[in-house]
Amino acid sequence: MNKKIVAVLSLMFVMTCALFAQSKKDVEIGGFKMTIPSDWLTIEGKDALKWTVLSSDGMYNGNLVVETLPATMTVEEYLEATRDLLEPAYEVNFTEKGKDYHIIDLAMQGIVVREIQFVQIRGKDVYVVTFGTLKDNFNKSLDTFKSIYRSLKF
Repeated sequence: MNKKIVAVLSLMFVMTCALFAQSKKDVEIGGFKMTIPSDWLTIEGKDALKWTVLSSDGMYNGNLVVETLPATMTVEEYLEATRDLLEPAYEVNFTEKGKDYHIIDLAMQGIVVREIQFVQIRGKDVYVVTFGTLKDNFNKSLDTFKSIYRSLKF
């Protein structure tokens, strides 16, 4: 290939990456701050549901639920209790279990949705941040989900 073509293609690639890297916005909703993709929508919740974020095409979503625990628990104990409740009640498969998160496949009316739930506990308050999409879309959206979670200010 011609060196000029390679240089132009390289420049176009860098500019495209920069454009996507900058296509985010800082939002404050439900008393929480975070950075989300610029085309995502925010919906303020009420009661335990503090906020929901939704991609403009509706294919990706996230939410934050805050609840007060009846007793002191660790994150690991909370995640295990969640698994114990979900497994017998739903068609669910835990595909990955981490220190402060788990990834879940849920079958709903023949459609498999994959979610990642991050958990933080502060005192007796548990913060559960869940992001989800269709199972086939999950891997390409996981970095976006993690980025939003890491940007979240409690």
